[in-house]
Amino acid sequence: MDLRSIPMARIALGFGQGVALFALYQSFDHRLWPATNAYVFIPLVLLAVFLPLVALIGIGNIRAVLLGRWLGCVAVLGAALGGYVAYTYGLEPQTPEQFYSWAITSAAHMLTFTLAVGLLIGHTLVTAASAEGKRIASYRTYYDLAWKHGVQVAATVAFCIVFWLLLFLGAQLFELIHIALFKKIIQKPWFGIPATTSVAALALHVTDIRPNIIAGIRILALTLLSYLLPLLAGIVGLFLISLPFTGLEGLWATKFATGLLLAAAAALIGLINTVFQDGDQAQTAPRVLRAALALAALELTPLVLIAGYGLGLRVNAYGWTHDRIVAAACIFVAAGFAGGYAWSMARRNFLVMERVNIAMAFVVPAVLIALFSPLFDPTRISVSSQMARLKAGLITAGELDLVYLRFQGGRYGVNVLHELQAGTVLEKPEADRLTALLQMNWNQWQRAPKPSTVSVADIPVIPTGRSLPESFVAQNWNLPAAPGAFGLPSCMTVKTELCHATLIDLDGDGIEEVIFIPERLGMGAYVFKQSPEAKWGLVGLLESRINCPDMRVSIEQGQMKAIPPDQSDLEIGGHRLRMRIVEPSEKCP
Repeated sequence: MDLRSIPMARIALGFGQGVALFALYQSFDHRLWPATNAYVFIPLVLLAVFLPLVALIGIGNIRAVLLGRWLGCVAVLGAALGGYVAYTYGLEPQTPEQFYSWAITSAAHMLTFTLAVGLLIGHTLVTAASAEGKRIASYRTYYDLAWKHGVQVAATVAFCIVFWLLLFLGAQLFELIHIALFKKIIQKPWFGIPATTSVAALALHVTDIRPNIIAGIRILALTLLSYLLPLLAGIVGLFLISLPFTGLEGLWATKFATGLLLAAAAALIGLINTVFQDGDQAQTAPRVLRAALALAALELTPLVLIAGYGLGLRVNAYGWTHDRIVAAACIFVAAGFAGGYAWSMARRNFLVMERVNIAMAFVVPAVLIALFSPLFDPTRISVSSQMARLKAGLITAGELDLVYLRFQGGRYGVNVLHELQAGTVLEKPEADRLTALLQMNWNQWQRAPKPSTVSVADIPVIPTGRSLPESFVAQNWNLPAAPGAFGLPSCMTVKTELCHATLIDLDGDGIEEVIFIPERLGMGAYVFKQSPEAKWGLVGLLESRINCPDMRVSIEQGQMKAIPPDQSDLEIGGHRLRMRIVEPSEKCP
C-alpha cells in the first residue's frame, strides 16, 4: 500500500468500525435482530471490535498476504469463541427487563478482555514474523514490537480520554451561554461511537509513525520500574525465609493465599523483564539490579510451588470451581516462566531467558483460548467436578450448590439440574427449591428470599460457655422483610463461610447486643440489636481489625468493653474499634 494512503485508510477503518458498532448497539437497544440471536450477535460484536483494530495496526507493518491470513484467523477465532459463549450461557429467558442474562453478559465481557490480551501478543508474533520473513523472529524484534504495541494501546486510550474531556469541557462552555445543542449531540450514540473509533484510529496512526516517541517512553518506564525489583525481591526473600518458622497454616487460613502468591509471581516476572529488557541491558545493568534479577528468578519457583500446593489442597477438599481452574491455568503459565528463569540462572546464560520469553509468548494465548473453548472450559469442568464428587459420595445432594449450577454453570449446570429433577437423590425441600430455581431468571432470584443452609445456633460464641439469645436463634432470618435481612454476614447463610459471635451491652439498656465476627481476615464485624418489638436487626459495622487473632484472644479473656459516652465503639485488648451505624439517623416524614 502507498504510504501516503495509509493515514486515510486507517481513519476510514476507524470510522467504519464505529458505524458497525453503532448498528450493533441500536440492534441491542431496540431488541432487534441480530441482537435477538446470541449465536450471531456475540460473534459479530467481537469481530466488529477486533478485526478493524488488527487491520489498523497491521496496515503498513505486515505484508498484505500475511495480514489477510492473520485477519482470517482472527475472524474464525472470534466467531468460534463467541459462538461457544452463546452456546454455554445463552439459556436465560430474554425478557424486557433482562434482555441478556447476567451470566452470558459477564462471560462475553471476560472473553472480550481475554481476546484483547491474546490478540495483542499474537499480533506481535505475526508482525515480527513479517518483519524478518521467518516464523520465529529474533528476541530483539519481539521485544521492540511488544513494547511498541503496548505503548500504542496505552497512548490511544489516554488520547481518547482527553478527547472526551475536551468535548465535555466545550459542552459546559456552551451551557454557560444557554446553548445545550452541543452537549446533546456528543451524548448521542450515533456521534459518540464513530467519533471514538475514528479518534482511536488517528492515535494509532500517529504512534505508529513516531517510533522515537515509543522508544523514549519505553526507556523512561523501564528505567524507573527496574529499580523496584530489588525491593520486591527483598520482600519476597524475607517472606520465603520466614515460612519455615511460621508454617503454611496462616496462609491457608486467609482463603486467598494462592491468588496473592500468583500476584507476587506476576509482579516478579514483570519486574525481571524491566531489567532484562532485550537481553543486552541485563549485561550492562548496575550490579544491584543484576543481583536482584538473579534472586527474583530463583524466588519464582518456591512461590509457584506453594501456590500450586495450596490450590491442590482446596481442590482435594472441595473439588474444582471456576476460580480454581483459572488459578490452575495461571500456575501453569507461572511455572513455565519460573522453570525457565531458574534454568537460565543455573546455566548463567541469558540466552535461555530469551528463549523462555519467546516460548511463553506462544503458550499464553494458547492457554487463554483453551479456557474459553470446550477443551478447558472452567464452567464445564467445575460442574463435572461437583457431580463426580456427588457420585463418589464425597458430598451429599443437599450440599450441591444449586444456585451456582443454575446461574453460573451455564448449559452444563442446567442439564445437571434437569437430571437431578428427574432423579430421586434430592430430598423434598431441595427438590422444591430446584424446581423454583429452574423457573427463575437471575433478576427474579436476586429479589427472592434466600434460604439459609446454616443453623444460627451452631455458630460458636466466645468466650466459651456463652450462647446466643433464644429470641435471636428463633428469628426467621430468611424472610426478606425481617429486620436486618439486608447485609447479613455470609456465615449466617453459607456453610463454607465461618465466623464466631460474642455478646456485649453496647448502649447500657441492659440487653446485650450480638456481634458476628467473620474469620476471613479483612472483613468487619456485624452488630445486631433487639428492638422493643423483640425483633433483631443489623445496626452497625465494626472495623475489620476485630477479626485479627490477637483480638479474638482478648475477647476470650474478657478484655472487651463499650466506650462511653455513646458506647457505640468497643475497646478490645486496649485497642479502640469504631462502629459505623447502619440505620439512618433521621427518617423522612
